[in-house]
Amino acid sequence: MLRYMRYALWNVWLLILLSVALAGISTGVAAPADEIAWPHDTPEHWGMSGSALDAMKDRLAALNTTALLVVRHGVIVYEWYAEGHGPDQKEGTASLAKAIVSGSALMVALQDGRMKADDLAAKYIPAWRNDPQKSSITIRELATHTSGIEDAEQDGIDHMQLPGWKGAFWKRSPDPFSIAIHQAPVIFPPGSSFEYSNPGIAALGYAITASLQGAPQTDIRALLKARVLDPLGVPDSDWSIGYGETYTLDGLALYAAWGGVFSRHGRRRASAN
Repeated sequence: MLRYMRYALWNVWLLILLSVALAGISTGVAAPADEIAWPHDTPEHWGMSGSALDAMKDRLAALNTTALLVVRHGVIVYEWYAEGHGPDQKEGTASLAKAIVSGSALMVALQDGRMKADDLAAKYIPAWRNDPQKSSITIRELATHTSGIEDAEQDGIDHMQLPGWKGAFWKRSPDPFSIAIHQAPVIFPPGSSFEYSNPGIAALGYAITASLQGAPQTDIRALLKARVLDPLGVPDSDWSIGYGETYTLDGLALYAAWGGVFSRHGRRRASAN
């Protein structure tokens, strides 16, 4: 059930990020950060319940959530931070990075005609071209967790304690991309079922990056900066991806797209208070 909830959240955030990214791409002009104001108002004024949001905040706090920001029609209607956290501190997004990084980068690559959703991933991942199972995986299947690539999880064991290729993926030894492409197995025919897969997203990131070769931006970070974040007026100091690391594999500059995003919003709200 948890994995299906993650899948649902991934799709919701993917739709949100695609809408935001399209707006940024269509303008192509970066707005100065101090000109972007986030006004505040009560939840009730915008058809929401303050008491329900309080209850949600309490529940999230009990689960060790450190911040909650609710925006309704461009207006901040609820904002809370745990002790030691605040609007100017970068927060990790955990698995929402899959939408923020992979989803946005994939959307731009599709819009630019660098790839198609139903392309075989092997078109961009040479190591899969002669693999009897992975050669039939599509970009769409990687993006929707239906590729059949096994996830790097096992019985609730801590990532760093996992044996074999699963532990190597999280330890990034030698790097997570080569583990995902060469070692993560396929556990069902691609497209026939659903399996939440961090290695599948790693393979997607590799494929997107491969599709960008020869483009003005040849890696995912540069693509997001130029085509999404700069047009939206987000300063470089307010975000980072890939756990702050770049991996080089097969001549490609690769960034983790399944986690490792940190961002803040405080500077862009400064003129709203």
